[in-house]
Amino acid sequence: MPDKVTDYTELAFPTFVNHFTMQIGRSHPEWIQGFAETLAQIQKDVAVAHARGIEAALGDPDVSEAGLAKSIRAVKLAALKRIGEFGASLVDPLRGRIASLEADLHKRTDFHPPVEPGARLAFEFERNRFLAPLTALNPLQRSEVYVRLTDPALLYFMEAAKPTVRIPDDPSLSGGVVSEPFVDPELMLDVRAKRIREALPVEAAELEDFQILLGFYSTFLNSIRTLVEQDMPSEPQPTAAKPRTGNLVVDEGFIQPAGSAGGFARA
Repeated sequence: MPDKVTDYTELAFPTFVNHFTMQIGRSHPEWIQGFAETLAQIQKDVAVAHARGIEAALGDPDVSEAGLAKSIRAVKLAALKRIGEFGASLVDPLRGRIASLEADLHKRTDFHPPVEPGARLAFEFERNRFLAPLTALNPLQRSEVYVRLTDPALLYFMEAAKPTVRIPDDPSLSGGVVSEPFVDPELMLDVRAKRIREALPVEAAELEDFQILLGFYSTFLNSIRTLVEQDMPSEPQPTAAKPRTGNLVVDEGFIQPAGSAGGFARA
């Protein structure tokens, strides 16, 4: 019978490989075969196993409705566990590699303030002098100033500045004040990424390739996870123990001696 997880992977597999080849083929052609083989392994271990498990559960003519739900839930939980294992072996190491590369590139391209006391004092004085008039501007105006800067020290001043506080138009909605980042975080990421690409183009391209690889693996696994989680039977609730009164068992309005098969008397 048709299975949404298997149908998706059969359709997505060639699409993912083709798009990955177009984006990575020139810089890392040696990655393509391994990428395709990994997707095929995910398809086999998750999608195919999921379809066969569901088919086996539905094909049992003697299973009760509760038993069928329990079997289907077990199949889906096994598939989710396998997806998690692929995530741990593929996605997590890539995230660690990317974080390490980013930290190294930022260390090599970010501005580093002086540490000598006299120079540091002059540096802090210049920082305060530069930032003072900018605090009166709104975020959009500060962003316009930020994107036009080229001096590394001035860029550092704005990137390291503390958030500003303003009174909103309706103070009752936010406790009377609003805290705003000095520079929009997304804009700052874009500017810093551009700075890295200009200063270290080879290393920046390598970082972007790893980010592309991470994006493909994450999207493939997350899409399968979403499909597996659909129609997940709820976890069966444990049956509550029937209350006892001394050596009597209360059962749906009757009191029966414990261990007795008959002789009911209405409670």
